[in-house]
Amino acid sequence: MRNTIEGLNGLVKDPAHHALGQPGRRRVRGIAACSLFTALLLTAANIRKIRTWRALTAAGKTATTQRARRRRTSLRDYLPDG
Repeated sequence: MRNTIEGLNGLVKDPAHHALGQPGRRRVRGIAACSLFTALLLTAANIRKIRTWRALTAAGKTATTQRARRRRTSLRDYLPDG
């Protein structure tokens, strides 16, 4: 989950995409106005990601992979033989 959030933060703050990190992009005063514009910017970023995913899925270019099962150790693994 953290990688997903960090990826979204990178996309939203990237000057080539939505540039949330640049103060010149939001020249309004007040916390309510900044919050509203931030919410709209995040909505636009999510819509853009959904459109990209749908285009890749329709073209058949997505590869779904299964994660390897996590090996679980138990106390029986540490018992002496015998």
